[in-house]
Amino acid sequence: MRESNKKIAKNSLYLYIRTFISILVTFYTSRVFLELLGIEDFGIYNIVGGVIAFFSVLRNLLAGSIQRFLNVEIGANNKEQENKYLDISIVINFLIILLFVITAETIGLWLVNTQLNIPLGKESITVYAYQLSVLTVAVSMIAVPYTAYIISHERMEFYAWITIVEVLSKLTITLLLSFFANRLIVFCWLFLAMTSTITLLYYIYCRCRIGMSAFRFYSPKVNNEYKKVLSFSLWTVLGNGATVFRDQGISFVFNIFYGVILNAALGVVTQISNVYTSLFSNVQTAFMPQIVQSANTDSIRFKTLLRYCVLLTFLLMSFVCLPMIANADYILHLWLGDNVPVFSALFVQVFMLKILIVSSSQAVYRSLVAVGKIKENQIWMSILSIMTVLSSYIALSLSVSPVIAIMFVVLMDTFMFGIQLHYMARYTSVKMKDVIDVLYKPFFVVFVVLVPFSFWFSTIEVSPFLKLLVSTTIITMINMTLCYYSLEASTRQIFISYINNIILKR
Repeated sequence: MRESNKKIAKNSLYLYIRTFISILVTFYTSRVFLELLGIEDFGIYNIVGGVIAFFSVLRNLLAGSIQRFLNVEIGANNKEQENKYLDISIVINFLIILLFVITAETIGLWLVNTQLNIPLGKESITVYAYQLSVLTVAVSMIAVPYTAYIISHERMEFYAWITIVEVLSKLTITLLLSFFANRLIVFCWLFLAMTSTITLLYYIYCRCRIGMSAFRFYSPKVNNEYKKVLSFSLWTVLGNGATVFRDQGISFVFNIFYGVILNAALGVVTQISNVYTSLFSNVQTAFMPQIVQSANTDSIRFKTLLRYCVLLTFLLMSFVCLPMIANADYILHLWLGDNVPVFSALFVQVFMLKILIVSSSQAVYRSLVAVGKIKENQIWMSILSIMTVLSSYIALSLSVSPVIAIMFVVLMDTFMFGIQLHYMARYTSVKMKDVIDVLYKPFFVVFVVLVPFSFWFSTIEVSPFLKLLVSTTIITMINMTLCYYSLEASTRQIFISYINNIILKR
């Protein structure tokens, strides 16, 4: 068990390094990208990406499913069955790619040509960018089974380094745009080339370093594994599709009422949200292989891992979300200069609340994935996503502030968290009380004390840098105290010993 815990800690460290470098590079890249494209082309890029996202939900159809089945077989030490599930996933993934391309080139192209609010004179460029984006997503989908294979084998060091290579490549591509006139199209071509290279590297690593066996075709007629993978995957894609429908549906609704200018603000918020989401996903990715492997074999360890996964992800996000709420205007201006789209700061503050809630709810959802009971969760996710988009449309049609429309996302995510806790208690050995016991103190301090403090502090008229320094210091000190007292006494001692060992080794 000690070795397993060390592996989780080491993998988390690799993923933290990956995320830290990704954040720095992505924020700088986004600023340069916005400056070079301009707000109008940047808005076009994001609304086209929204159409792609509707259909690229198919990209993630297999990702979580195959990782779960691989982890189950790795836990059972059944190499033959593990390879079989991988080969079956490759076949299914090829069919999914074909379905994606057909859907994107029919319904998706119709949406771009007839439904989007595109500035005059930009129609042909929009369609060109859309076609290249479809091809890029199709190429990236090839890597899905190989990425799942790498994570299942807990090879996070490679996963971290390849991501660093990817973000540095994006930075290089963005800097090269200054030498071209038609920058949006050039970016799409270079991004396609980069994606193709990254996909090839994933395959080579699986074959050469993990020992992935040569592909073998299994007939769907005589292999029940196809049905198992597809059944689980279809429920997964329902939930993922609902999330994409909600996020991109809101983007389309905003496009109807405000055009591409407000889409630019949503694009900025989406980039920040993706970076923050990757932070808590890193912790959960490091935990997930062993959570799945212990789900049916060691209920005590399963409960322990899940409790700490929920707690640590929430505490981690409170460190980074609260300073952003207090200093959103200043941080966005540091990042984007004078090109900050209208409403961006307010949207960012609201999305920080969303991320705080989702960081914990996603950890709970992973317990349902581990035991293969996700059907009800995905149905509720679909219902609430539709309600969110409809609520936003009604609000904007009544001339309500766009910020209020965004708040519906936070409200629905909060409700979804309660639903996930209910199904966790029904289907797993972890009871609702087990999670509430580790979360009620952090939740009380963060949402009752620190969130109102952060919003209040954002309104103070003082030097922006001084505000950033003071607010971050206060929030960090309170959070460090909260972290220490949120852990059980025995865990605090293990944590202190672990830190001391690291210091002594250095």
